Amino acid sequence: MTPERFSGSIPPDDLQGKALAEVVNDALGGAAGKKVAMAFQNSSYGIGLQKSFEEAWQKLGGTIAVTVSYSATQPSFESEAQK
Repeated sequence: MTPERFSGSIPPDDLQGKALAEVVNDALGGAAGKKVAMAFQNSSYGIGLQKSFEEAWQKLGGTIAVTVSYSATQPSFESEAQK
């Protein structure tokens, strides 16, 4: 058997962040007056997604309580979870 190939395109960060903000908005019954905490991977992808989500969330009326970055290679995320 040979592995099958899959090709497709990945949406840009700004579209992913907006979509995520809309999903969270729907799950919380609206963003207005709501605070969320964010953890994101300290990489170009993670930073771009974090920025686009934050912008979209604030446009919906929500606020960001705290943002925490992490490295994907670190052995533990305990200190980040405590923030």
